[in-house]
Amino acid sequence: MKKPPQMTEDERAELVAFLDGELTDEAARVIEARLNVEPAYRVEAKALERAWELLDYLPKSEPMAKFSERTLSKIVPVMPRRMPPPLPARRRWWFWPALAGGWAVAFFLTIVLGYGAYSLMVPREPGEADLVRDLRLIENKKAYDTVEDFEFLRQLGHPDLFGEDSE
Repeated sequence: MKKPPQMTEDERAELVAFLDGELTDEAARVIEARLNVEPAYRVEAKALERAWELLDYLPKSEPMAKFSERTLSKIVPVMPRRMPPPLPARRRWWFWPALAGGWAVAFFLTIVLGYGAYSLMVPREPGEADLVRDLRLIENKKAYDTVEDFEFLRQLGHPDLFGEDSE
C-alpha cells in the first residue's frame, strides 16, 4: 500500500488558515478544490477539525481574583523627570555692554575686511586723478600707437644716442 505524501509546513499552515476562515476568497477556492481532489489533504483537514473540537472540552482556567490588582500594583508609574531649579543668576552688569561692543567690533571688522577684499579683487576704472597723471601719455597716444617696441623708445631718451646737446 502506497503511503500518501507528507504535507509541508506551509501547506499545513494554509489549511489551518482555511479552517479558521482567514483566507481570501480566491485562496479559499483553491483549498476547496484541493480538498475535493486529494484524499490525503481531506484526511488532514478532518484531523485538524477534530483537534479543534476537542479543545472545546478542555477546562477553561480562570485568572485569580486579584491577578489584575497584583499586576497593576507592581507597575511603577513613570514620573516625568523634573529639571533642577535654575541657579540664581549673578548680576553681571558688564556682560551686556561687552557683548554689544564685541558685536560692534565684529561688524566693523567685517565691513572693513569686506571692502578691502572687494577693492583688491574687482578691477576699478581709472579716476580723474589717474587721467591727469597720465595726461602726457593720453595727449601723445597717436604717436605711441605707431611704435612697435617700447624698448626703442627708452633708447631714444638715452643722452648718448644723439650726442650732446649744444645750447
